[in-house]
Amino acid sequence: MIVMALMMLGVYHLCIFAVRRSDRGLLYFGLYCITLGLSFFTNVDRAFMLFFDLPPAYYYKIMAGSLFLTLLYMALILKHTCAGLIPDSDVFHGMISSKVYKDAAPFHEALVELEREAYNALDPTMTRVFINKFMSTLIGHSVKLTDGREGKIVLIQPMDPLRPLLQVGEQFIDLSKDFSLNISRIQV
Repeated sequence: MIVMALMMLGVYHLCIFAVRRSDRGLLYFGLYCITLGLSFFTNVDRAFMLFFDLPPAYYYKIMAGSLFLTLLYMALILKHTCAGLIPDSDVFHGMISSKVYKDAAPFHEALVELEREAYNALDPTMTRVFINKFMSTLIGHSVKLTDGREGKIVLIQPMDPLRPLLQVGEQFIDLSKDFSLNISRIQV
């Protein structure tokens, strides 16, 4: 049952890839599903031995080959989906790391610079995802503003994650509306 479902899912994605050739993720996922179905068919379903009268050596070669292809296609899927995120995190790490020739940049300045470079050297979609995910982890952290006051991040704006809603004492400051203030430092 699961073998047929995987095979149908694989053929479905290959058919979509035939129409949308620019999206290689569809190809990789279709081939992954087919090889995973073949792997299940040779490993789990003993019906394979009933349908095909092969010597055991061939049976184990097919089993190992299908497992190898499954892992290969899984690696291609991960490379296709995560390739844009790795350069962003590498650039960000380079900015916040202290080097012999330069001091480490503060987190927020590094994120602002990363957003500035998004349309030059990096993938803008993945850069936006990276910044959104990173800023969402900072909710509740203390920040220092450019006017010297300290506050706490309360809410990240989805359209402008680098200008969140802050609580400073009893007052709330929306940095997406008040451009006279910026975050000078995030205390992690």
